[in-house]
Amino acid sequence: MSNRSAEGRDADAVSVVIQALGTMADGSIITDAQQRIVYVSPAFTLMTGYDIDEIRGRNCRFLQGPDSDEATTTAIRRAMGREDAYQGVILNYRKNGEAFWNALTIMPLRDRRGKVTHYASVQRDVTALIAQEKQTQHLLEETKRQRETDHLLLEAARLLGERSSVSAVAQTVADVTPGLCGADKAAVALWDAKDERLFIAAVSGWDGALGDRIRTFEATPEQSPELYEIMQSQAPAIVDGRGSDWAKDVMARYETRAIVIVPIASAGALRGLLLAAWSDSEPPDSIDSTLRDRMAGLAGLAAVAIDNTRLLEEVRWTESHDGLTGLPNRALLEERVAGALERSRTDGTDVAVLFYNIDRLKRVNDVLGHGSGDAVLCHVAATLRSAAREGDIVARSGGNDFVIVLPGIASPAEADEVAERVISLLEQPLVIAGRDVFVHLSHGVAMSVDRSAPMARVVPLREEAEQLITAANNSMHEARSRKMSDAEPFGGIDELRLDSELHGALQRGELTVWYQPQVDVRSDRIVAVEALVRWHHPILGAIPPSAFIPIAEENGLIHEMGRFVLNEACTLAALWQDRGHRLEVAVNVSALQLTSPEFFTALTSGLRDCALDPAALTIEITESQMVGDIATVAPRLAALRNLGVGISVDDFGTGYSSLSQLHTLPVTELKIDQTFIRNDSATSAALVAAVVGLSRGLSLRVVAEGVETPEQLQMLRDLNCDRAQGYLIARPMPRSDLDGRLGMLSAV
Repeated sequence: MSNRSAEGRDADAVSVVIQALGTMADGSIITDAQQRIVYVSPAFTLMTGYDIDEIRGRNCRFLQGPDSDEATTTAIRRAMGREDAYQGVILNYRKNGEAFWNALTIMPLRDRRGKVTHYASVQRDVTALIAQEKQTQHLLEETKRQRETDHLLLEAARLLGERSSVSAVAQTVADVTPGLCGADKAAVALWDAKDERLFIAAVSGWDGALGDRIRTFEATPEQSPELYEIMQSQAPAIVDGRGSDWAKDVMARYETRAIVIVPIASAGALRGLLLAAWSDSEPPDSIDSTLRDRMAGLAGLAAVAIDNTRLLEEVRWTESHDGLTGLPNRALLEERVAGALERSRTDGTDVAVLFYNIDRLKRVNDVLGHGSGDAVLCHVAATLRSAAREGDIVARSGGNDFVIVLPGIASPAEADEVAERVISLLEQPLVIAGRDVFVHLSHGVAMSVDRSAPMARVVPLREEAEQLITAANNSMHEARSRKMSDAEPFGGIDELRLDSELHGALQRGELTVWYQPQVDVRSDRIVAVEALVRWHHPILGAIPPSAFIPIAEENGLIHEMGRFVLNEACTLAALWQDRGHRLEVAVNVSALQLTSPEFFTALTSGLRDCALDPAALTIEITESQMVGDIATVAPRLAALRNLGVGISVDDFGTGYSSLSQLHTLPVTELKIDQTFIRNDSATSAALVAAVVGLSRGLSLRVVAEGVETPEQLQMLRDLNCDRAQGYLIARPMPRSDLDGRLGMLSAV
């Protein structure tokens, strides 16, 4: 699992502060280290009368006027020069020239090295307060308390922005609560929506046996009328010995006089409860405005931080696991194999790697559909889990490749036992769409090097892990080649015939371009189409692209075929453009095409010949192809992007791209793989939400493919996805049908 950079975590910290400030009623701004404004809240624009565009990039001094106190402005500059916080009141001027008194709190935000990167400021219009001379002292005291609240909440936001797990967020909230509200102790209870229970995630101030006791606390709303009311109303409340029997028992059991409970909620959904407890000192009789503001503010910060860290945890999981089977992916596999090898160096045992490949999975996809192929992949994953021993590692290495890692074995016979269990478990067929499908695997095995041998060489762990996995892969290919010496057939015709007859297919008019529409999920309007090549063989009929595209890549015809598809798509898009119909077109391009010297020349001349706006063309390249040859592909993508062409990552979620790679590549669009859309589960929805959230942060458009049901389309609307494509919208169609659907002439 890859680690996020320090810069990314610092950016997350600033993002949390921005989200926290945006929830406050007071005006707020954030400047960079040079005191140029980079963020203003809507409340600040209302207070000053300036629009956001009139403020961004300016120094706050533009608010000052002829009567602004020079001593105050000097004090502000000195504080910021020392990189210190500042609190005070200054006379500022609105856009219309009206003077107003501005109470402000300025807080430096530092990165993990302690360097100031930004300043956050909370600002309040206190003109009316100062004007009321009879209540001046009271109002000044109230302002002071509010500034203290702002300062404490800003500090809490800064701390929470540095946390990267839900448990760390909960502990930080518990630690800052006593100082924030004057309580003796504090705790954070998180809500498990699946089991409908509350459990303690962090405590502060409870020590010894009492601390151990409260850490085991669990409760459901049905057990307590107080909890039920708080969770229903999502309003703060005091629980003490005057309440229900449950409340009296809690007070006695945890030696507490009173507990102020504040819901932690986000968008109306409960995340947990913030608990401030008074055991020794006098508890409050009621929740006054200061206590309410501070605890509610902290609960709001906690909700944002919990949501953000959960999203980050989901993204990290996605980076290290296969989205379809839930197994570790290749990157995490290598990490865990390295760990097993490190342990084997100390305990004298061996590590075995079993490498599996599903035979003829393509035939299942062709005959029964990719959903059936996914079912086979999940079945194999479950089978390997069942066959593995406790402590073994099962991973999906990629595509239809799987791995079982057996650490701590004493002899190769143990690996043979696991392999035999796999064969035994696969003897029964898998029933898919009413048909029996027998799943067969090819496998190879590799053992770690015998370090007791005199000539054994100790290599770095990660290198040894890669070598061990590669050796098992090679062993599998050797076994597979022995078992499948003939070419894999397609519909009774071998690939050699397909290879031979693909030559000249374009000239004979057997290849055509079909188009599958993409719609804007908010308006249901067709905004783009994906151009897809089709081969209608005069004898064999329709040949699926999965059968002939790999052959074309191997025999070099992919370049000729690619130019044909690109020219057809651009010509049609230019026709739409001339008729005033702004419709984009997407064309799939393999890494082999992209790295060809002729590709860029052919594309630019094609755009020029048909006078097509480059922005109307998007080049799609699969995630695995992009990552597989990133050093070569990246500069070619940059050249296309400089030309104005869009870049889409197709089948996103099935490869091994990292956040840093997406950030550095000139990508404009992510195309979520259909396996995540078709798998109607909360996990899939969460993964799609994570991709959408990631795309928003990187300013990328999101297209979901494989949409087949209205429920899937509604999910995409709810998650704020941009575009959708799939059989629910329309199947791929010839140009004549597409022209008719768009209400256009079918002939050029």
